[in-house]
Amino acid sequence: MIGYKTRTRPKVDVSDDEFVPRPLVVDRLKKILHPNRYHSCYHVICGEHGTGKTTLIRSASGQGVIYVEIPADAEDIENFGIAFGKSLNFAFEERISFMSQLTKKVLGDTHGKDERPKWKRALEAFKRASAVYKAKHNKPSVIIYDNIAKLANVNPKVLDTLQDDAKMNADHREYIAVFVSSEGNVPRRMESHSAKKPIIKIGDLDRNTSMEYLVKKRSIKEGDAKKLYDLVVGRIVELKTVADDFLAGQTFEGKISFIFASNEFA
Repeated sequence: MIGYKTRTRPKVDVSDDEFVPRPLVVDRLKKILHPNRYHSCYHVICGEHGTGKTTLIRSASGQGVIYVEIPADAEDIENFGIAFGKSLNFAFEERISFMSQLTKKVLGDTHGKDERPKWKRALEAFKRASAVYKAKHNKPSVIIYDNIAKLANVNPKVLDTLQDDAKMNADHREYIAVFVSSEGNVPRRMESHSAKKPIIKIGDLDRNTSMEYLVKKRSIKEGDAKKLYDLVVGRIVELKTVADDFLAGQTFEGKISFIFASNEFA
């Protein structure tokens, strides 16, 4: 059984003193992640690594949202199926169809296993739960597929199937899918596979927001904050790193040397 009340809101693993709210971006995401009954399209959200996509999406999520994080170390499509099922609290062994029971009885089949891939079974379970959710709340549920670049590398045809299913169900307002990816070939591939959809891009912080994060959130003096910002500009993951190192006592000279060395091997 999929429990929307207990299994849906993704956890934000960022402390309050390190979280950058970015209200304009969050407000736009909330319009997607809290759809009304007339919402009828799926979405692709992309941005370079370290721009805070996942944190912002998690913070904007709420009731009626299923969050599926594709494992970064997934070696085959089975890993995706397991992660999908886990996000739904779905036990793959719990359902044996009437036809399977009949086959077992008539033909003496002792296995009774559902041989379909786990991701397909999980998708069907989600759609069943979505139908119940829509009937109760009169609006579609939302599913987020995060880190789809990994899925595209493991099995791009599965990504095509998910995209086709997302389009069909959005057209019928059954559920809304949100695909999250780093910038690169995957968003372009999704555009070419289906009718073009507006891609929402999440970029770096501007200077004012970066300075506010360093000064107000991390309690760094303005002069030092300016130097840190000049080192890495507005990439939130790098701002956090240089702020952590500065507060731990690392010198600017040491930090500059580390950044140059990192860029040489990037």
